[in-house]
Amino acid sequence: MIFKPHTELCENYDSISELAHTTGEPICITVDGKKDLTVMSVEAYEKWLASLKA
Repeated sequence: MIFKPHTELCENYDSISELAHTTGEPICITVDGKKDLTVMSVEAYEKWLASLKA
């Protein structure tokens, strides 16, 4: 899992989106150094969902 501060998401959305798409990894967004939320590309999410149903 890749960790990024929330300011990175606000200021550099395009680079976070590209990172999610190119790596296929979830990205953990942090606030004040603490985990806050996780984002991933739709493709990675759908693959993960399919793996749960298998």
